[in-house]
Amino acid sequence: MVSRRKSDLVSNLPDCLLVTIISLLPFKQSVQTSILARRWKNLCLETTNLVFKESEFVNLSTDTETIKSKRSLFVSTMCQWISSFTGEVIESLEFSLSEPVSFEKAIVSLTEFAASKQIKNITIDFSSPASRKIDVIEHLVTLMHYQNTEFDITRIFFNLIHVRNLTICSFLIQVDWSLYR
Repeated sequence: MVSRRKSDLVSNLPDCLLVTIISLLPFKQSVQTSILARRWKNLCLETTNLVFKESEFVNLSTDTETIKSKRSLFVSTMCQWISSFTGEVIESLEFSLSEPVSFEKAIVSLTEFAASKQIKNITIDFSSPASRKIDVIEHLVTLMHYQNTEFDITRIFFNLIHVRNLTICSFLIQVDWSLYR
């Protein structure tokens, strides 16, 4: 008589191989695997390739308050996830956040976490998908906002001693032009 519960091939794989497979999935999908079975519950917390994309949480076509709320949810979800991470090493980290200024502490925590896990490849993207359609007045307001806020970018890179590849995308650097006159 054939058993009603046939064991599938994936269930017979060792955890280390399942973690490797889950590491190839986008972040949201890797987290969703935790509901497949009790055995899978914490496997996503050992993934070696992390991708945190603001675009998976924030719809930039909604109103400003909703965007701020969703952006905060994205950052808090990311921080909560890294505090639960159980893996030993991270091979790669990709992080995108279009307005990093009010989240400096979280960004520094993320890079310190990555450094503690001997990160090899890191991509930090502060560009905004909306920046392709620049409205001059909005752009000036954004520049004024950044000018009045300090974001010490050096704290992000201080401990990344194991990094082989570092990619940084589009962020504003404040320059005191009076020094060059």
